[in-house]
Amino acid sequence: MNDKTIFIIPFALPWDRSADYQRQTCFELAKKYHVVAYMQRDAIFLLKAQFYKKTFKYPTHKNITFYRPLFVIPFRRIKIIDNINQIVSYILFQLFFIRTHLCILWVFDPIFYLFPKLTHGISIYDCVDYHAGYCTGIKRIEIEIQERILIHAVDYFFVNSHTLNEIHTLVRKPDAIVPQGFRLNEFQHTVKISVRVPQDKPIIGYVGALDHRLDWVLLETLMRNNPQWIFVLWGPVVNDEEHDETSINKRLCTIFQLPNVITGKSSDRRKISAIIQQFTIGIIPQLFSLSGVRQSYPMKLFEYFYMGKPVVSTPIEELRRFSRYVYFGKTVKEWESHIHRILFSVWSLQYQREQKKLAIANSWRAKVYTIMKIIEQDQRS
Repeated sequence: MNDKTIFIIPFALPWDRSADYQRQTCFELAKKYHVVAYMQRDAIFLLKAQFYKKTFKYPTHKNITFYRPLFVIPFRRIKIIDNINQIVSYILFQLFFIRTHLCILWVFDPIFYLFPKLTHGISIYDCVDYHAGYCTGIKRIEIEIQERILIHAVDYFFVNSHTLNEIHTLVRKPDAIVPQGFRLNEFQHTVKISVRVPQDKPIIGYVGALDHRLDWVLLETLMRNNPQWIFVLWGPVVNDEEHDETSINKRLCTIFQLPNVITGKSSDRRKISAIIQQFTIGIIPQLFSLSGVRQSYPMKLFEYFYMGKPVVSTPIEELRRFSRYVYFGKTVKEWESHIHRILFSVWSLQYQREQKKLAIANSWRAKVYTIMKIIEQDQRS
């Protein structure tokens, strides 16, 4: 690999999504290479491209080019037509834009299972989540099939957790279990924030997307039962088009009106550390009934760790490796017991140092370096 190498990262999520593993990978690779953010989500029909070009703009970042695919066949909502459009637009993209460069395709999502076979270069599947675990029925089967094809098709297959390693080993043994990914740079270069949470009560805080993956019943009950604590929910409300958000939105409206609840979000992610710093305890109240949650590996864990905060979480399998710093509970009673235990004890400086060390070891730089080192060594052999 050299400075003419181009990395292609297909995006299934918006560029500014709070779960920003794709964007952070772009930033890290762009320090040395040119990166194309292939914005599949924003694909547009060819005949409409000129009109939308004037009204649709992406941010500017050094060594990152945004590419919006063009579809040539109308009626994209029909599955077979959508697949044909994806194939044609990706082939045209390679022919016209990267034909003279070494290309490395870096895939995060099973929906791009067709791309590795179409790529004139190296392909990677960087598996960061149990994608099928958030769906049911035919949709789940479809994702499982797509992922199986993708795992067999790519040149390199990586997972970021022991849990995902166990799930996928029967299909193909991953080339490595790599660091999870933590935005170390943004926590090292913080920006002051004007929001100050009252410090006269313990602060139980959450950072991240407010969506269907959270256990809203657990949260609301915990909040109502404990007016002696302040609860901070810091992050954007994210509606998923595949889920009915009506009940969640109603519950959010109720929760936001509780006197011991503070909500907000930061457009500048460098401000998040200033919010976490004010927490007494960091929480991960994911909905345990979702199999995708049970097999997940929340990135916010290392955000809490870097700031030296004790954590209370629903029993996510991967987090059990960190039981020295994380307390697990399924019920409100268990959560209350853990919170009381933490509040009436001293969180040692030794724990805080160990947590910070773990967070640094799981930085995006560490993850990308691990993957690149494996590929470069293999290419030289």
